[in-house]
Amino acid sequence: MDTAWVTGGSEGVGRGVVEGLAEADMRVYFTGRNAERLARTALEAGRLGGEVIARQVDHRHDDQVVALFDEIRRAGSIDLLVNNVWGGYENMVEDGRFTWLDPYWEQPTS
Repeated sequence: MDTAWVTGGSEGVGRGVVEGLAEADMRVYFTGRNAERLARTALEAGRLGGEVIARQVDHRHDDQVVALFDEIRRAGSIDLLVNNVWGGYENMVEDGRFTWLDPYWEQPTS
């Protein structure tokens, strides 16, 4: 069974991706910050097929991301990553320079 990781999968577009991958009979790890939304999505997407695994992760905290990555890696491999998280507008200016419009490879790591 192929394994996917969908960040920000508890609502909106991410949730739709989780449901589609579950329906395609994949093992789907998905993350979100809200425990109630995670549980609701896991229940509903789990009825569609595959294996649906919800994890409460705040992707603004590297230690939480690394822990989930290690969990998934212990279970096998990641065949598909859908990066659908948004951490907010906190770091649009770095060293006095507006970075919002810069290409992603020039964005601050934060």
